[in-house]
Amino acid sequence: MLVLGCGYHYPEVILFFNALRYAVGLDVKNTFYKNGIVKTFRTKKKERNAVTAFLGTAVTRYIYQRYYQHLEKISGIKIDHKQYNLLSYDGSRMPFKNMAFDVVLSNAVLEHAGNLEQLVQEIYRVTKKEGISYHLWHNFYSFSGSHASKFICRRYPWGHLRAKYETHGLNRFTPTDIQNIFSKHFDIIALYQIDKNHWKKGYDSAFQFEEESLLTESIKKELIDFPIEMLLTRSYLIICRKRV
Repeated sequence: MLVLGCGYHYPEVILFFNALRYAVGLDVKNTFYKNGIVKTFRTKKKERNAVTAFLGTAVTRYIYQRYYQHLEKISGIKIDHKQYNLLSYDGSRMPFKNMAFDVVLSNAVLEHAGNLEQLVQEIYRVTKKEGISYHLWHNFYSFSGSHASKFICRRYPWGHLRAKYETHGLNRFTPTDIQNIFSKHFDIIALYQIDKNHWKKGYDSAFQFEEESLLTESIKKELIDFPIEMLLTRSYLIICRKRV
């Protein structure tokens, strides 16, 4: 399995490591928690002054120490960071041979892709014949799709769609757009609507739309060009099989 966009803390790599023959994490980040406090500090120092970098490093490390303690508790897995295989790349060509993986998985990555067509082509290249692609992304058109703070989102509901504030580093692909891009290379198995607890609409009775009560009639009129369910769906999950 390839965990694409594994992040600084790479939880999926940890969870799948002992269950699979091979699991590797890949990210455009060049520093991971396993690299230690010094490298984390040096990375942060490139973007800010030494004092801010030191404080940011201390807070980050503390938060993730607690995070890993909780992950161990709920999963029953003993975490050993030294054993995980994590790689960095430039976001273009992945450092793997053709057809290297049975499964390519990502969580909250697709919405950040500057060139999604190229990314999907690379996913196709490194996936084995009839291999599975499994990608959950945070829907840009949802209440929280701007990735802004809860305070901003609640103060300006769907404000990123209503020109109340700007977003950076996010593309605007709709679920249909993403499905169409994947369908050029993969057979689509399913496209699910997902809530904040990862419940699937139509399959899990506990599924909930996101902040439905805040989508007032006046906001609906402003956003009349957008389907209501797309505005209320926090995330989507697409599952595909590589075409033979």
